[in-house]
Amino acid sequence: FLEESRLARNPLDQPCFSEQSIEFQEKIMKTSGISEASIFPPAIFPPTCGQYGKDAERLALNMRGARDEAEAMMCRAVEQLLESTGTAPEDIGIVIVNCSLFCPTPSLSAMLVNRFRMRSDVLSFNLGGMGCSASVISIDLARRLLRSHEQRNTLALVVSTENITQNWYRGNDRSMLLSNCLFRCGAAAMLLSNRRRDAGRARFKLCHTVRTHMGKEDSCYRSVYQEEDADGIRGVRLSKQIMQIAGDALKRNITNLGPLVLPVTEQVKFFLNIVARGAARGKAGGLIQAAARAAIQLPGVRSLVGFRPDPADHPVPSPARGSRGPPSPKPGKPDDPFLRSLPPYVPDFTKAFEWICVHTGGRAVIDAMEQNLALPSHYLEPSRLSLYRYGNVSSASIWYELELIAEHGNQCGAHRPDGNLPAVERKLRRGDRIWQIAFGSGFKCNSAVWQCMRVSK
Repeated sequence: FLEESRLARNPLDQPCFSEQSIEFQEKIMKTSGISEASIFPPAIFPPTCGQYGKDAERLALNMRGARDEAEAMMCRAVEQLLESTGTAPEDIGIVIVNCSLFCPTPSLSAMLVNRFRMRSDVLSFNLGGMGCSASVISIDLARRLLRSHEQRNTLALVVSTENITQNWYRGNDRSMLLSNCLFRCGAAAMLLSNRRRDAGRARFKLCHTVRTHMGKEDSCYRSVYQEEDADGIRGVRLSKQIMQIAGDALKRNITNLGPLVLPVTEQVKFFLNIVARGAARGKAGGLIQAAARAAIQLPGVRSLVGFRPDPADHPVPSPARGSRGPPSPKPGKPDDPFLRSLPPYVPDFTKAFEWICVHTGGRAVIDAMEQNLALPSHYLEPSRLSLYRYGNVSSASIWYELELIAEHGNQCGAHRPDGNLPAVERKLRRGDRIWQIAFGSGFKCNSAVWQCMRVSK
């Protein structure tokens, strides 16, 4: 990666990357959690580093190279799917392809129709520009179509991929260089059915899809934004606030998802926590605030609302004259020890799902999800192993993780350096519930919930 980056030349035969940009990418690569096994398209990394020189954009990083990447990734995935399920291409009634950054004419869905000689009345859809959460959007679209009375006894093919041939940023803007370090080639193909005769051979049943769109806020809309840099070089800019935006989107998504999947006990705790925090803030008046704070501290109540008093919360003595003392709280936002002891309740999603597949947006994304959802350290090992082996394969990543779960169960941590393992080994079982969650440009957070119907041998 670094050798090709050092040798990359622009059409003026000048280095694409400055030495500072090379050092920045090297630093990101070392901490990315991605192994050398992840793959790039040959248009970006030819057999000989620097092979194309200043003619790279004309000879390789062009429409032909992007089509070759799309065909290699998608068609292989579809071929394996059709072979493993014993499905003939002419049996497919719906084709949905999602790819965010490559939208040629004819479309990628048309490429599959042509390659596999599908029937003339097939319904084809091509979703572009929808980011790394687009696979759940495709699944949701397939679900809605298959529920229509016009689509009885129908098979829907969903293909999720991304294309990086024409999207390898060749400039020096650090907010755009991140994608070079994280994204890799990949694709996944799924077959959905509403035919009764397929119930006995289906591996998973779709239970819920929950979609959250934060696009009405300008900061969210522009958090992942394709544009030219100051030198006119096109790339995808990642906002510095993207982790905070993703956290807000996650909160809204799980607020809608929770009532559908969480046990009643967790829902009650979540509701009581919201009520307690509102009353403790004094939204209903001073008398109610005082009464609420007294009630919350009662032994039988504190566990229900999640009240955890911190022994360190005690009056701080005045600093000696001339000393700096502790920092003052921000104006208008006083530090209330009581509210600090009553944080928002995070439901225990391990009581709702045996397995969780988090989009491999990067090591920081997985770490943040583990922390925000208070998950055991081994729970997101399928995501970490997928990132380690394949890198960020965009919307297809949640399917890579599901296959790793089917193969390794909760022992995914044994297949990467410094992985985390649970105390008891467990495999995927019939009846298990799986939560797929992904983030994407726009800004979106989308969830899909599945139930395992059959375990492949």
